[in-house]
Amino acid sequence: MHAALAVVRVLIVAAHDQPPPAGFADQLAIQLAGVAEVRRGGALPAGPLPQRVDAAIALADAAGAAIAVWIEPSPANAGGRDVALYVVGRRRGRVLVHVFRVDGPPGPDTDRALALRVGELVDATLTGTSTAAAWLGAPSVRATPPAPRLRPVVELGVRATPALGAPDATAGVAAAAGIQSATAGLDGGAHGIETVVAFTADTGHARRTPDGDVATDDLRVAVGVRGWREFGALGLGGGLTAGVRAVRAAGHTPAGSAARTTVALPIAALGVDARWRLNSRIALRAAAGVDYSPVRELLTVNGAPVMDLGRARPFATLAAVVSLR
Repeated sequence: MHAALAVVRVLIVAAHDQPPPAGFADQLAIQLAGVAEVRRGGALPAGPLPQRVDAAIALADAAGAAIAVWIEPSPANAGGRDVALYVVGRRRGRVLVHVFRVDGPPGPDTDRALALRVGELVDATLTGTSTAAAWLGAPSVRATPPAPRLRPVVELGVRATPALGAPDATAGVAAAAGIQSATAGLDGGAHGIETVVAFTADTGHARRTPDGDVATDDLRVAVGVRGWREFGALGLGGGLTAGVRAVRAAGHTPAGSAARTTVALPIAALGVDARWRLNSRIALRAAAGVDYSPVRELLTVNGAPVMDLGRARPFATLAAVVSLR
């Protein structure tokens, strides 16, 4: 059997302008010793996945290789890398694309783990397992995307509510914490979902009228789900939250009387957002949407309306989203 396997050739190519690490080539040669010949050569152009697939097939055919391998940083991974393994079928013009992700910084351990995954697939293909059967019967390009990556995230920023209609304008602090599930896309982007607990605080807001003065602290606690899709470094998406809005109000009459009250209102918010990925751990998120409460609360002093909290209020948020790992 080894005599047949010795003619198999594996080609390591460079991804865009990123040469493959020398340690990976050495580890792959060790994994495939006596089974396949490992060669290095060629580079893939920048572009979407179909273009890179075509280039990998052409390089593999020119080198007489059955498999082309390259390594790229994962857009949905903090510190890890994805290895995309291309198995070029020589029957019926079929191709099977495998994408493997190994978490960890560049180094010998990561190179060894990636080489082991390539070796497992080569062995499965050459020994006629289900992988080989899928290769021979696959459509022109098929892919196995990496599993979603779960990681905790925190967010801190500012939130503003414009003065549209009856409600007054407010501004304050916005914070959130939750779990992010991100998946690297085969086209180079990523998509994901965040489940968060969000907190906002608008404090020290005051309204003065001839009938009296009112000062409020506006606090919100909500649970929400946000989703997005990346297009390069830019991500577009939206989200929905539901929770409670607590308004602590203190009023004074012209005669000097004072009163305090706390109002709790159910709220829901729907919004769209855009995020700009600065690196694998930090992104800037800008969001805009509408808060809605089924209860309209009107604050009065001696029966005279002083502050109308409204039902629906637009909002805008700018925040930094940080992955904790």
